[in-house]
Amino acid sequence: MTLPLYSSLKEIDRLTSKFREGIIQPDGSRVLKHEHIEYQEMIHFDLPNLDYDVLFELPRFLVRTTIFPSGARYGNADQPHFLTWMAEICNYKWDFKFQDKRFRHLFDLLVSSHLADVSSLPSSLNYYLVMFLNSFHTFAACFTFPFLERCIRMKCYKFVRDDGFVLEDFDIPRYGRGTRPYRRGQYISNISDELKLLAFYVAMPEFRARLDRFMDELNEDSWIRLDDPYELIGRWRNTLLHGEHVWSSGWDAATYLVCMILLSEIGRKNYELIKNDIKQLVKWKQKTASPFLWYPYTI
Repeated sequence: MTLPLYSSLKEIDRLTSKFREGIIQPDGSRVLKHEHIEYQEMIHFDLPNLDYDVLFELPRFLVRTTIFPSGARYGNADQPHFLTWMAEICNYKWDFKFQDKRFRHLFDLLVSSHLADVSSLPSSLNYYLVMFLNSFHTFAACFTFPFLERCIRMKCYKFVRDDGFVLEDFDIPRYGRGTRPYRRGQYISNISDELKLLAFYVAMPEFRARLDRFMDELNEDSWIRLDDPYELIGRWRNTLLHGEHVWSSGWDAATYLVCMILLSEIGRKNYELIKNDIKQLVKWKQKTASPFLWYPYTI
């Protein structure tokens, strides 16, 4: 029996809401039961045929089924499905500044890190290698946050250089603490402030609304809920990179934000024009067993 693949925001919202409601316990904790584990093993979304607006919203729905308040992340068949499609999108020959060789290389490395799986390794494999691979999310998270920061700065190029040097004055609101001024000639190194710079000063209204919804969703499923959801990214980044605590779900959150920034740069018109070309290219790569194939699923 072929299971239906969902393609509308209403269907996807209903499906992922039902999943999250089912795992929430009276004390606020989450428990995966048999039916939830079955859900995690299935693909639910019709990725190659999703409209641009639905694809753009998908990260916040994936948060509901991959990120849990304990700071853990759970394997989910929908996530590699989404990420490998995003890799095909990224590697298409777009004509904009994000499509430089460094960006493609880092994005591909980011997706590859999510696909690393030790479940099929023989038990005789070197113990320390297995231990390293089982903890690979920690290493991946350490480069994911700097990569996200680079993407934000590329998007905010009128305000900051790639190294964080401030080119134009701006003020960042901080919930309950007034504003933080940044002036020309200073440097910015707070990733939460940079994300707010993107959201409040650079993003078009539609993109800003999507960022707000994503951050609210993330805050809902975070083990620390903040009055200002944008502060979550900075908290997670600092906690990890300063060695205070090791967790895995921040890696997912940063990855989803990179994907959203990429989609914002492509734009609805360009994506809808090129979507069928990407599908045909993927089919050709599948047929020819191309080593450059990312998306292995049937189209």
